[in-house]
Amino acid sequence: LVSLQVIVGPTYAAAAAEQRTSDIVLNPQRGFILDREGEVLAETIEARTVYAVPSSIADKQGAANAIASTLGGDPAVYLEKLSKDTSFVYIARKADVAKANALADLQIEGLGFIEDSRRVYPSNELACQVLGFVGVDDEGLSGLELYYNDRLAGQPGRLIAERDTQNRPIPGGVTLEVDAVDGQDVVLTVDKDIQYQAQIALAEAVDTWGAAAGSVIVMDPRDGEIIAMASVPQFNPNDFGAYDSDSFRNRPIVDTYEPGSTIKSFTAAAVIDTDLFEPTSMFELAPTIVVGGRTIHESHDRPTVNWSLTEIVTNSSNVGAVVLGQALGEQNLYDYFSRFGLTEKTGVDYPGEVKGWLPTTDQWSSSSIGTIPFGQGISVTPLQLARALGAIANG
Repeated sequence: LVSLQVIVGPTYAAAAAEQRTSDIVLNPQRGFILDREGEVLAETIEARTVYAVPSSIADKQGAANAIASTLGGDPAVYLEKLSKDTSFVYIARKADVAKANALADLQIEGLGFIEDSRRVYPSNELACQVLGFVGVDDEGLSGLELYYNDRLAGQPGRLIAERDTQNRPIPGGVTLEVDAVDGQDVVLTVDKDIQYQAQIALAEAVDTWGAAAGSVIVMDPRDGEIIAMASVPQFNPNDFGAYDSDSFRNRPIVDTYEPGSTIKSFTAAAVIDTDLFEPTSMFELAPTIVVGGRTIHESHDRPTVNWSLTEIVTNSSNVGAVVLGQALGEQNLYDYFSRFGLTEKTGVDYPGEVKGWLPTTDQWSSSSIGTIPFGQGISVTPLQLARALGAIANG
């Protein structure tokens, strides 16, 4: 008695407390993500988490078979869980309510059920990269689910209770219950209908041109609100584990590329803003131009022409853009591209934003003034480019 009660007593007491005490996290309901019109893009629906007290289950193989027949899955996996030497084990997290209720109706001694919730994306692939997804613990893993996780997640609660070998509450036993605090909803600037049309158009363009990937942005240039944003390849966040991680990339924000001729608009805007030229100013343009020992051609052969500044832009003339860039000079060209935001992140509320690369003038080669004015030798994100063009579109 002295040995049991004094020498090893504390060890047995701790083991007994662990055996009869269940410490369960009460998950809050995650906030919804809505489009600008209040349409649901991500929601949380009712679910059930199934757990077991293995020592209370007499027929473990029978229980495993019953679980598999109602919830689905492999009986061997459930049997392994039921055979563990522990007082608590998860059988299924966030199970379908109807299936969990069917299992509960079997009244298998040793099984317990906790009210839970499950994240659902009702429109499947719609805005998938923008929204991202959550893991089994309702933690945001990518996209806005990750960026706004603290707002969406809420605060978990906690339930500590002593139960007997039949999983019944022990009267007078230790009990602690802290209610969960549900998360907040987040409303986006995205328009669900425009997002859908943008994704359809993007997928068709990628298919038509045999591209490996693609991206699209619809932005309101008056205030910078992003109305739609999509990337291809896409994925279904309801089953994200079935897709390659490359499809999770929100390319307009996390990828850069060499913009090419879209940059000519900025070069033209700069020479107008500095009063060097007007939209009607005329230029005699040879078919090619040599800069720093490099001969620059047009995308299509042409003779010598007389084009206005406006025609240089509308005809997407490489030679004309170089002439404008040379008139600006290296430092002015760099300063204007910087003022268009090409040297900084946009600050968009999305994780992992990168910025492109615009070398400072001390890094330019002798031919840089002949390539940078029409978008070669630099890189941008699609979002940087859209925002910069917005400055022209909004006046």
